[in-house]
Amino acid sequence: MNILKPSICFVDDDQGLLDGLRRSLNSMNAAWDMCFFTSPLKALEAAKTKPIDVLVSDLKMPELSGQALISEVMATEGCSSARYIILSGSGDFSSAISAINDLHVFRFLEKPVDKHVLIQAIEDAVTDAKPDLSVQNYAEAALNMITAAVVVVSEECRVLYANPAGRKLLENKIGLVVGIDGICRASNCSDSQALHDMIAQASIDEDDRVRWLSLKDQCADTELNFVAIPQGSRNFPGGRTVVLLSRSEETVSSLAPEVLQSMFGLTPAEAAITFTITQGGNLDEAARRSGITVSSARTYLKRIFGKTGASRQAELMKIVLTSPAAIVKKRAS
Repeated sequence: MNILKPSICFVDDDQGLLDGLRRSLNSMNAAWDMCFFTSPLKALEAAKTKPIDVLVSDLKMPELSGQALISEVMATEGCSSARYIILSGSGDFSSAISAINDLHVFRFLEKPVDKHVLIQAIEDAVTDAKPDLSVQNYAEAALNMITAAVVVVSEECRVLYANPAGRKLLENKIGLVVGIDGICRASNCSDSQALHDMIAQASIDEDDRVRWLSLKDQCADTELNFVAIPQGSRNFPGGRTVVLLSRSEETVSSLAPEVLQSMFGLTPAEAAITFTITQGGNLDEAARRSGITVSSARTYLKRIFGKTGASRQAELMKIVLTSPAAIVKKRAS
């Protein structure tokens, strides 16, 4: 699944104001793909190469007025469904009303604007611009119900999506953090290179191999485990993505071989192997833990694929970790 974030473009000739917006909206990096321009002409060039969903623009700018910029973007290929928000402190309400009437501007906000008001306006504009994304909305709704943290990143480690649990990790810098550049890094700087190496390897490997990594949470002095699952093809629009799933102690305790056995109709041996694989272990480790040969483990794995509908270990991971088996808590003994 390749869940792409809506593209939000901010244009204002006041660099200080843009820097303030970038800082105040940093928490939205996981939900939006944001770009900031002091030059409306550069913003227009960017829109020609990467269509935007919502344009938030100042009204009065030296190179090009907000009205003129909106007119140009409206005529740009790929931006026909874009929505426009005017953010102005000029007090020129006649120009604002003209823009709303003539250019069908979605909303006019006067500076200074409250952060939450701006976020809500942009969210409303995204919903209005993309009413056809019901399938994606259902997918996101499903991910929102998963207790595990889910963070989707691009090959360049840019955050494309995060479910509520994933956003909590990012916002509280628990193991992972997202910078103002939208890049996902480890909250412990010394772990960032290992994280980026794992994402890079997952994005280029052809075998969809599942990887996992333990990252330190300095605040709680604990380690959190993350599984990296490659998605899509490098030839797919937007490139290949990598899904990061948390493996915190809380998440691991949600999975149990007996639950897997009941839910997928597995034998105890098959459930044990499935459990090891979903915890980031390879087939050799699964065989060792089960006290069987690797050859026997391969035979069990084929049976597991047949019962779960998976064809690869990466797919098995996705099926199990997005199933009720990853949500149902073990009963206390």
